[in-house]
Amino acid sequence: LYAHAEWSRHKGSASSWPRALKDYKLAVALARRLGDTTLERAALTGESRLDIFRLSRYRAARPLAREAAALPYRADVPGEVLAWKTLATADYFMGRYRQAIRATRRALELNRRTGDRYWRGILLGNLAYLYREVGRTDLALATARQSLAIARSIHDRFGVDFNLEALGDFHLARGQLDQAFLDYR
Repeated sequence: LYAHAEWSRHKGSASSWPRALKDYKLAVALARRLGDTTLERAALTGESRLDIFRLSRYRAARPLAREAAALPYRADVPGEVLAWKTLATADYFMGRYRQAIRATRRALELNRRTGDRYWRGILLGNLAYLYREVGRTDLALATARQSLAIARSIHDRFGVDFNLEALGDFHLARGQLDQAFLDYR
């Protein structure tokens, strides 16, 4: 059930998404009967991400992500990180920037346990944009620079491009046109 739902979310067309929602719900119900919080968290997070990225149903996504993030720890730190990141994303799309910042910071705290620098860079890049949304371009710039350093160190070309664009956006927002131009090139 869960694997089918994940495939539909990643590779399926819009016609497969209603079935994926049903499969996620069935996977959650099964996980609860089995007491498998890892599967439960994964299915709740997957359904939330389907709601966010495929169906644009942010209000439906948030309670699912919140529930996934609130599940007790069961040695699934990457799953917890993704649940908190998903909650932050739902909050971001709903304009709840301060809540998104808190959720992203929690994801970063958990990420430290994994040592996964790729995801750390992504989380920092997202946090940089959140700081800009609340008017903290100073923190946005510093955080984007941290994310850029990670992306460069792990040869993540997309991460490098993402963060250079972010730096350009942040400098542009501050009226620093020359620096923005250098970042964008």
